[in-house]
Amino acid sequence: MTTSIPAIGIVPRRALAAIVIALGLSGALIAYGRLTAPHQTIVEFHTIPTAGATGYPQPVNLVIEDNDTWAKVWTKAYWEQPYCSQPRPLGGYPCEPAPSINFTTRTVIAVFMGEQPGPLYKIKITQIIQRGSDITVHVLWTKAGSCGETTEGTWPAHIVSIPKTEDRITFTTETVVIQCCTQPSLLGGYPCFQAPLRPSLSGRR
Repeated sequence: MTTSIPAIGIVPRRALAAIVIALGLSGALIAYGRLTAPHQTIVEFHTIPTAGATGYPQPVNLVIEDNDTWAKVWTKAYWEQPYCSQPRPLGGYPCEPAPSINFTTRTVIAVFMGEQPGPLYKIKITQIIQRGSDITVHVLWTKAGSCGETTEGTWPAHIVSIPKTEDRITFTTETVVIQCCTQPSLLGGYPCFQAPLRPSLSGRR
């Protein structure tokens, strides 16, 4: 009499083939994820230099797609400001017409923080991400804590250009608050730490 012993650890050929395919696909996704998440790409951008006060007293995010709009934004932001009537170096850049942009190949994105009570307030576009037909502009606001305000106002701004796009553009903003310390400057000098706040979302226009 023979006794049949069930096989242990033997996988049918069809099941084995399915496992191999699944492992191959997952490996491909892992390798792809090292570069970027699926269906997500990083949009390269170039910063357009700015300086001085702007004509935007309130925060605003702008997407600029033509020369006429670009000239109006730049003129309001810089060229019409009182300091531009001063001789150089007080009335230097950007007291001149808007930089030339080829809007057949580029789109301009401008973020203005509005008037702020001190030079420690800053705004910066940190990253631009595309997912399908949606583009998200990640904006970082830096605000001063209890010791960062002065009597001299500032108007932070960041203007960039990206490859021409007709896709929907939205903005997400993260705020970082810089706090002061009670220790001597060598031990707890300014700024001692940064406290990020929850991001906020805003639409394209």
